[in-house]
Amino acid sequence: MFLAHPASGLTTAYFSRKLWDRKEYSPKQRSLLYSSSIVSAFLPDLDIAYAALHGLENHRNYITHTPVLYLSIAITLFLSALFFKPKFKHLVTSFAILFLISTMTHIITDALGGTMRLFYPLSNESFPLFSVNPIVNVHDKIINYLLTPVFGLLELLWLVSSFYILLFRLNRHQIQFKLLLLTQVVSCIIVCVSISIIIAIV
Repeated sequence: MFLAHPASGLTTAYFSRKLWDRKEYSPKQRSLLYSSSIVSAFLPDLDIAYAALHGLENHRNYITHTPVLYLSIAITLFLSALFFKPKFKHLVTSFAILFLISTMTHIITDALGGTMRLFYPLSNESFPLFSVNPIVNVHDKIINYLLTPVFGLLELLWLVSSFYILLFRLNRHQIQFKLLLLTQVVSCIIVCVSISIIIAIV
């Protein structure tokens, strides 16, 4: 996914809000939590730069694309929350929930067509959840991606749903709209710039 991951962060945060949102959160706190979900959603793809610089083909075979890494971080966050005062304990717990949901959504979305080490460290085998093929197979990976219907549909679904939620579903009195919009737009720009650099390097 190119732009879909940041978008999926907002969408999954909205639909999972009963798990993490609390009445006592201020609009700023709630907005920061939504923003953290957007950022967490594309966090696994930070390994793309390393892969491009070292001429490696599949960045999804790194530990940064394994469920165990994010489960470990989330568990650490949950445990650390026990040592905070109640006010911060709830915030850290909410962040841990959003972090886990967003990163796992990223992993699952990527695994729909890309090979990944889903059971690492128990197994080093890389495989997709199911195989998908582009409409026309060419040598350019970017074009192949764009010609794969399932990826195109998922990309569109995440983008449309996230902006629909942002513009029409979120209560403007309970969030800081400009902060969320800025996070969403900046995240998409960062992804686009990263992709451009990677294409230029490769």
